[in-house]
Amino acid sequence: VLNRILTIGNMKDTSSAYRLNIWTGCLKMIKDYWITGVGLGSAGFMTIYPKYSIVNSATAPHSHMQFMEMLLELGIVGFLVYVCFIFVILRRTFKYSHCSDSLIKNSVIAAASAMSGIILIGFFEYCWFYPRVMFAFFVCVGVGMAAVRLAKGEKGEKNGIQQ
Repeated sequence: VLNRILTIGNMKDTSSAYRLNIWTGCLKMIKDYWITGVGLGSAGFMTIYPKYSIVNSATAPHSHMQFMEMLLELGIVGFLVYVCFIFVILRRTFKYSHCSDSLIKNSVIAAASAMSGIILIGFFEYCWFYPRVMFAFFVCVGVGMAAVRLAKGEKGEKNGIQQ
């Protein structure tokens, strides 16, 4: 893991160079598909990407960046909804991370931390290409929102308003 971290940004590392070539091709795709996107899943991407690819990266199953992939697949409206969804979910979990019940507090913090970690990885990899990572992300969303609901009940809130 340490060796992999040390190679990030090293252009002599073939993985980093390949990823940057894909991102460059994807940026060209975004210019043409930023409004509508190319459609959900890797099939649309793999069909259209070769037209925009750079040498040595003619075939790629995805963009290798979560946020870029969401923009490419969903277009600008879907991308903005995705970003707002992440912001709202993280904001809600962090808001209730100071709960007095330690089980609820730890659940909220664990869910927020796990989601944050997956989101961070998303800056360097399209992590939802792996169904188990997408599943883990949404399990964390569910656990986080359940813990938030429990924390609201503990504080006597209903829809964010103190009773």
